[in-house]
Amino acid sequence: ANAGIPVLLTGFVVTGGASQPTITIATTVANHGIAEDLAEIQEEDDAWYGLIWIERTQGYVEQAAAAIEARRKIFITCTDAAGVLVAATTTDIGSVLSAANYARTAVIWNDEPNDFADAAWMGKLFPYDPGSENWKFKTLNSITADGLTSTQRAGAQGKNVNIYVTVGGVDITQEGVMASSEFIDVIRGVDWLQARMEETIFARLARVPKIPYTDAGVQNIVNLMRGVLNNAIAVGLLSGDALDPDNDIQTPYIISYPRVVDVPENDRAMRFLPDLRFTVRLGGAIDHITIQGVVTV
Repeated sequence: ANAGIPVLLTGFVVTGGASQPTITIATTVANHGIAEDLAEIQEEDDAWYGLIWIERTQGYVEQAAAAIEARRKIFITCTDAAGVLVAATTTDIGSVLSAANYARTAVIWNDEPNDFADAAWMGKLFPYDPGSENWKFKTLNSITADGLTSTQRAGAQGKNVNIYVTVGGVDITQEGVMASSEFIDVIRGVDWLQARMEETIFARLARVPKIPYTDAGVQNIVNLMRGVLNNAIAVGLLSGDALDPDNDIQTPYIISYPRVVDVPENDRAMRFLPDLRFTVRLGGAIDHITIQGVVTV
């Protein structure tokens, strides 16, 4: 019935006649849906990160979310399904994706899904460096804010569905999260950090005659890691504050790496360098503020 969604036929009952015929079910058309499309797109060109799809049918959206979850990419979709706004409803797209704990799909509710609030939102934030942005508090061009009641807002946000409403006279997005409740900027930022780390080190391996398997060679890789982490601090993805000032750790990150003599011989024979690790804190963002004051005469 729907491309990419397998159909299960069961419960056949054959009556009449002295003998019962055998029923054979044959697949005449290969299953091909969004997962297969994405795989073929990636084979042709994998230099993309965000998926926007004009399809809103829940079954299709669930397929896309499942397919994106296995990739280092994100998917943002828009819905106007009334059930999303009802806390007691558990079969709507928001509930299903939240229950699946999908960390790479974000849903935004908007009464006019064909205005593409999802595309407006992605287009608003993607020009910013990963980690330098917050997906909350954003005004979207050409998108009309929804007049939701407090109950409807709570219903959507309880399912980790984002909304676009007017607060203090300003149209803004809330809360800037994936279906898993993780913040979109965190997922995008960590993906960016991993990609830059891989690209930076690979570029060095491909450019120089060789990096020797010595302590100096290991330090060469560690210095590249430092450069990427420093860049991530500069754009705001990572915190530049002391990692643990209470324990006199005054560095924004810690990198650990082995001495060559401690690397297992088999790993060295295979030219494999294991156990390079780093610890660092996210820069995060401020979404909620409490201020207390005392006014005296």
